Amino acid sequence: YDEETLIWMARNRMNVHNMKWHDLESKAWQVDAMKLRGFLVSISGHNAVLPQSLLDQHPEYMALYGGQRQKPAGHPPHLCWSNPGVQEALAEVIAGWWKSNPHIDTVSFYGADHNHFCECGECLAFAPDVSTRWQKFSKIVIDRVNQLHPGGTYGTLAYQGYRPVPDEAAPFSLVGYATYNVDYTKAMTGPSNATAREEILRWQALGVPMGIRGYHFCIFHEKLFIPQTSVITDEIAWAHEQGLKGWSSEVTPYRSPAGPALHEDNWVTNRMSLYAAAQVMWNAQLRAEDLVRDWAERVFGPAAEPMRRYYEALDRAWRSVPQ
Repeated sequence: YDEETLIWMARNRMNVHNMKWHDLESKAWQVDAMKLRGFLVSISGHNAVLPQSLLDQHPEYMALYGGQRQKPAGHPPHLCWSNPGVQEALAEVIAGWWKSNPHIDTVSFYGADHNHFCECGECLAFAPDVSTRWQKFSKIVIDRVNQLHPGGTYGTLAYQGYRPVPDEAAPFSLVGYATYNVDYTKAMTGPSNATAREEILRWQALGVPMGIRGYHFCIFHEKLFIPQTSVITDEIAWAHEQGLKGWSSEVTPYRSPAGPALHEDNWVTNRMSLYAAAQVMWNAQLRAEDLVRDWAERVFGPAAEPMRRYYEALDRAWRSVPQ
């Protein structure tokens, strides 16, 4: 949480914030500060999980994986999505979020961050593929929450085992397609990105409101400038042309962790691309070269022209690598 960054985001209409479900109690004051500035606030994260205390009482709620119902090391377990007790328990958890956080705009939920999905006979009969199974489970949960707390809107990800196109879809207001299968040195319209492009459009053909959930700013462990302003502007323009409903990308929050110098801060090193993304999401006709020129003039003044050429040379080099 950084006050000046929050104000910058609001002024640039980059006004959606995803809050972890386990931060709701301790950081409720942040929701008020964001709502004051016109933010849409969503509960989000790998939160389709249940308390371990409940799982200890009902081990059958945990996914059957490798012949055992067990908790993977370092992660909560996936749930047995075909189990009515699991469906009811998760619906009650989500209804509780709404009840205790009436100012939240939407709830986004998806499973634990690993691929140990349930292999029990009931789940395989529920739907043979993980993606359809997740959508069927989600529909049951949403329908039940609507009985407990009517009128909420919901989002999820197309991610890991549930990234492939399902046979049917739950009533989500947005599904973010996780593009960890994308070549970030090439345009979305290029041949190396055909799989992601085609899957997004097939999801959309089911009537699902789709978005892109990217990883543009966390490609490397090192905190360094990644010259992909043109890649990002092209991708957002393509998303707009196809009628997608959202675009987001994972980035470390400003000054988090607080230790490194400013020039090693992920938000700072990629500030030009973040600015470009904010601009293009509101006007998909903007061109990368105009944004780079504008940035160079505003930031570097008398050095604008050599800096513009420097950024464009980096951009050309980035897009010309084999993969």
